Amino acid sequence: MAKYTSEQDKKISETFHKSMAELTEKATKSREETTELFLGALQIERDEKEKERAISIENEKARAIAEVEAKYDSQGIKSDHTLQLDKSYSNLLSSLKLDK
Repeated sequence: MAKYTSEQDKKISETFHKSMAELTEKATKSREETTELFLGALQIERDEKEKERAISIENEKARAIAEVEAKYDSQGIKSDHTLQLDKSYSNLLSSLKLDK
């Protein structure tokens, strides 16, 4: 009888350990999937923030350049862009003049 009880206890113990191992495996897999999704979301958010940062930097650069060029244009020092526009306008006006 003691031998039978010992075998029965052993089977119950093995079944319990097997079911606990399965539950642990499921929990680990679920945790890994959740972690992977979370890290993916964080990476997407980081990429979006980096794009926003790059756009913001470019906008600020353009604004600063325009501000400096406007300052020097008002002092009579023309930028390359203004010189190109002046040359284009001059060429346009000379091409519009009628030959006599």
